[in-house]
Amino acid sequence: MEVRKATLEDVHWIAQEMKIFADEYISDIPLYHSDEYIINLIENIITNHVCYVAEDDTGLVGVVAGLVNKHIYNPDITQLIELVWWVPKDKRGTGAGKALLDAYTAWGKKYAHWTVFSHAPNTPVGEEIFLKKGYKLLERNYFIERSL
Repeated sequence: MEVRKATLEDVHWIAQEMKIFADEYISDIPLYHSDEYIINLIENIITNHVCYVAEDDTGLVGVVAGLVNKHIYNPDITQLIELVWWVPKDKRGTGAGKALLDAYTAWGKKYAHWTVFSHAPNTPVGEEIFLKKGYKLLERNYFIERSL
C-alpha cells in the first residue's frame, strides 16, 4: 500500500468515486452536481489544497482531501479542513483508510495550526481512531435540510 499526493491524472478516478460517495451521503438533495463541476473542484483541490490517494497493485484504492484556509476570525490560524475521506467498500479493511488518515494528519501537523476532521454517523470507522492520533472532539454538528 502506497499513499502519495494526488495528481491531475487521478482526477477521473476520484470523480467516479465521489459519485458513489454522494449516493451514500445522508441527504435527500443530490450531493453530486455534475461531472464538469466535480472535475474542476478536484483539480482545484489537488492544485491548491491537500489531496492524497492510496494505491495498491490493483490501482487506486482511496482518497482523502482537505481545504487549506485561514480561520475566518483569525487569519494567523491556518486550518486543514477535511472534505472527503473515502475507500471503496471492496477495499475497506486493507489499511488504505488508516494510511490516508496518517498522511492527512502528518500534513496537518507540519503545516496547519488546526487540523479538522469530520466523522459522519454512517461511517464504518469508530471515533477511537481519531482519538488515538491526537484529535480531540471539539463540537458536534446538527443538520436541517430544506429541499431545493
